[in-house]
Amino acid sequence: MTLARISHQTWHNVDNDGELQYFSAKEVIESLCKTFNSSVFMHEGKYWFFPLGIKQAASSVNVYAMRYSGAFLGYVSTTFGKTFGGNTGNFYKRRGWLRTAAPPYKEVKLTRNYQGDKPVVIKSNYTVANMVASLVLDDEDATYAQSTRFKIGGNLMYRHTGIPTGTTDTNRYGRIVLKISLRLGDGDGSTDYYLKRNYSIGTTSFIHASLNGYNNDFPTNLELGADAYDDITWTNTDTDRFQIVCPFIIDREQGVGPNLTDGAYINYRFDLVTPPLTAERDGLQMFLNIASIQADGTTTTDFTDTNYADYSVRNFKCSVFDEAQEQEFGTVDITSTGDQGRFEQDLGETLVGDRITSMDHGVIKVFDGSTYVDATDWRSLNSTTASLGINKLATRERMAFHRTGKRMERGQLLGTGNGYLAPYTILTNAEDSLVYYLTSLRYVASDDEYDVTLINAGRDITGITAVQDNARPSKDVTPPDAGNVPKPALLGGTANNIVNTSYVSYNPLARSRFATTWTSVIGTETLEGYWTITNDGVGKYIEHQGEIPTAGYVLQRAVYVLSKGQGSALDTYTQPAAVQPIVGDSLNTTLALIQEYMNRVGTDSSYTFLITYKEIQNLLLDIYTGAAAAYSLRKLDKDYTGYAIRVRESAGNTLADIGFDSNGDLDTTALLNHTGVASGYVHTWYDQSGNGNNLVRSTSANQPQIVSSGSVVTENGKPALNFNVSFLTCSVTSGDILSTNAENTMLAVMTQDGAQAQNTLVHMVSPRYVINPDYNSILLYDAGNATTNRLQATVPTGWDDNQHLLFYSSSLTFQQICVDGVQLATDTSQVTVASNSTTLQIGRRVEGYDPYKGTVQEIILYGTDQSSNRTGIESNINTYYSIY
Repeated sequence: MTLARISHQTWHNVDNDGELQYFSAKEVIESLCKTFNSSVFMHEGKYWFFPLGIKQAASSVNVYAMRYSGAFLGYVSTTFGKTFGGNTGNFYKRRGWLRTAAPPYKEVKLTRNYQGDKPVVIKSNYTVANMVASLVLDDEDATYAQSTRFKIGGNLMYRHTGIPTGTTDTNRYGRIVLKISLRLGDGDGSTDYYLKRNYSIGTTSFIHASLNGYNNDFPTNLELGADAYDDITWTNTDTDRFQIVCPFIIDREQGVGPNLTDGAYINYRFDLVTPPLTAERDGLQMFLNIASIQADGTTTTDFTDTNYADYSVRNFKCSVFDEAQEQEFGTVDITSTGDQGRFEQDLGETLVGDRITSMDHGVIKVFDGSTYVDATDWRSLNSTTASLGINKLATRERMAFHRTGKRMERGQLLGTGNGYLAPYTILTNAEDSLVYYLTSLRYVASDDEYDVTLINAGRDITGITAVQDNARPSKDVTPPDAGNVPKPALLGGTANNIVNTSYVSYNPLARSRFATTWTSVIGTETLEGYWTITNDGVGKYIEHQGEIPTAGYVLQRAVYVLSKGQGSALDTYTQPAAVQPIVGDSLNTTLALIQEYMNRVGTDSSYTFLITYKEIQNLLLDIYTGAAAAYSLRKLDKDYTGYAIRVRESAGNTLADIGFDSNGDLDTTALLNHTGVASGYVHTWYDQSGNGNNLVRSTSANQPQIVSSGSVVTENGKPALNFNVSFLTCSVTSGDILSTNAENTMLAVMTQDGAQAQNTLVHMVSPRYVINPDYNSILLYDAGNATTNRLQATVPTGWDDNQHLLFYSSSLTFQQICVDGVQLATDTSQVTVASNSTTLQIGRRVEGYDPYKGTVQEIILYGTDQSSNRTGIESNINTYYSIY
């Protein structure tokens, strides 16, 4: 390793004695070869790398030793133009020559090993120099799914010793502004997301200078007022930042805060949780800048001038935030998939990747001629892609080499006296002019010949899909903030678990107020927390109800707000949307929402917050409310007391309503008791949304079938309606299904019978609303018209005769088609539509053509865009039907 000019700090987890267990030099070299798709050999005391790009390009290029950002330790030119075979080349084939083929690959996988569990990025000490240089912390290896949230945090360590001259009433007092840049995306400039929150300074939202003295006039923890902060959003503008105006006040003459001597530091902790991503993104970059402002909001350098101020951010980091915890991971699987072969290649683990931490873990460095530098600063001359991290590029390029089958030749070559073979020699077959490179080479001195294995060169990236990842911890770990919440207690347990936080204190008042009766405010919900903020202090009391609900239920917390300190059950509370947790949010997440609400909304310092807890049955419409119409053969709403379907039996044509059993499934016992050995056809499919949009086909002809000769029609083990040139209809107001702002969501569980030239699953005429699951091999979605509001996608592989989950959604700014959890097509520009009284039809167009042939088990329609809930809705449906 020393001769090769490689330095590494890569180790396994520490053993029981606390000693570091280093990876071997061989494992480090293997990592470099895997990540950079290189063969390696020793030459002149250095490791030399023979990159895959040479084999793909089939041309004469230089082979470099330990290459870094344009500088190198040495190189040798590949020998190109040597020929073999045909008794005319530089090397003759000996007897016994073999010809075979390497099969095409279906998948290439490489696993990034982080040597311990890490957040996405972290730097233990982000210094002044780092802030000035906008030092980027990045990890381009990971893919982040739609709806992913992130937690950013750190500790600002700041001191100001005072400026001896130049103080005026205007510039005496100031505050620090942290400006965080968080980018999600591959860096191509068109699809990147940037986190944004701006602030503004008004006459009531900052501090006012006074000659009466700092200590008497200003509190130590003054937050900005109501007009200060915008909402947190994702944008596409690279100059946008998430901005934090620190609550402490700096006295230009005396330093930081009251009663602090020169040289004393203030430690300000900041944490934020981002909104969910609205679409999947690859890669993450983050950096931080610092600025300061005067009392009127004017930017100044008085408080960031390093002649008088010293500051840094400790443990500046970004983590994935899920299930109310920071998620850390030890490995990530990075996979590229082709469209030709069946073979899968697992390249194993690599220790090389974007440097995500300032700790010593995972650091591999190479010598550039003057100093040791990070290996991730290397680059490939023959295949560079800005949108791919180094390991993603590795799997894509390995897949590109093996997308199709490769001819291989094996045997002995005898030199003709003109040249010799080296590991980097490229050969041309004189018999067919194909170019080959060496995969193995052995010189047999006794016979003066070479024993070789050759493979045909080439590169083809056609049909290679986007790289995926599978982040997971290397071992069972306790997330770093798990200590903030005690071990969950069962609902109704007696443990009085008090949640500790860094920004509040406790007092007896909060506990006594918690113990009073709150039924008049919260009804039957369980009070979990009382938090009061007053000018005289802060008090909070929590009795944590746990995070694990009863089987079949989910947690729903709520927050009641009173703009007055020390609230009681006699006061009138509100429930602002900005502070309400979503279904499943933990207590920690709820507390963070309250803190953010106080920072952004509050105009005075007096509040009372009540946190309540309840369990709700885990049915789809209980969690994702507001459906315009909901048809299913399972129960969708715990409060729904109606039936699922009305069925006509074919023997006597009598009708019977069929409901659900105790598990919420279709009551097939009652169904078969009604039909007997005859067949059953659906007269009415009842709407479970509560809006009365029942689907009906009164005449016997063209009713979908539910029972066939005494057997329930099923799909994947669950009851299903067979639409074979049949349909159901109801009268609706189109605006309930498709709003005037083109907002709509359609969910369906369906199985198409074979290939269909033109079929229609859901249809309205005016405005035009069409769901075609197969229109000449196209998925078609018209949300208002057939031009600007039309979206389409090619049907995925395995479409016919297989069960699928459809998720179509639309708004004025976003439209998508998703199948089985995969987004197939999107659009960003729709137009408004009219609202009319019209006919909704399932199974064919209203005009009577393009019938749907296949089974349907569930269709749910919203007159709103549910794209932000897509992951949760799909998970709920797939958990029940086991579709993918």
